[in-house]
Amino acid sequence: MKANAWHHRADAISSVVALVGVGGSILGLPLLDPLAGVVVSGMILKAGIQTGYESVLELVDAAVDPSLLEPIRETILKVDGVKGCHRLRGRKAGTSLYLDVHIEVYPFLSVSAAHDIGETVRHQIQKEHNQVAEVFIHIGSLQQLNLLSTLLLPSFFCMHHRQRLIQFLNYFKIYVLAVMYLTGSLE
Repeated sequence: MKANAWHHRADAISSVVALVGVGGSILGLPLLDPLAGVVVSGMILKAGIQTGYESVLELVDAAVDPSLLEPIRETILKVDGVKGCHRLRGRKAGTSLYLDVHIEVYPFLSVSAAHDIGETVRHQIQKEHNQVAEVFIHIGSLQQLNLLSTLLLPSFFCMHHRQRLIQFLNYFKIYVLAVMYLTGSLE
């Protein structure tokens, strides 16, 4: 459509330039006719280069402008369970946008819980950003955790048990503990 619009615009402007060139020749200014031809040729050349360049960018899946990705990053970070987001990349194919993103979740989540967070991210992006056709999500664990931040167990794991566990770990100088929460209970 852009090429078609440029074609119509170039036709209208080049007709006016040609009219000036022919009119100048008739009125005794023969230099205006070849000058008008050069101007029209330049307009056609510019339109062809610009349209060709844009088409090549679409064919090679050029990256999208980072300012277009920032609202999508904000959408990702609003999803519960997402603790970080990096390597957000996008490419255009026609009018559609294809995304690739790495999200970070707590390292001690079950695979199914992490997958659910990823699916929530995908649905939220596609709900809020209509131009997004597909989202490829890579899920990784948050790398910088200390012992206290890993004790974010389910809410039914009451504060009393958390306190006792922290005291036990401190007493034996245990700095890393992996607790698996798979089926609704601690294992």
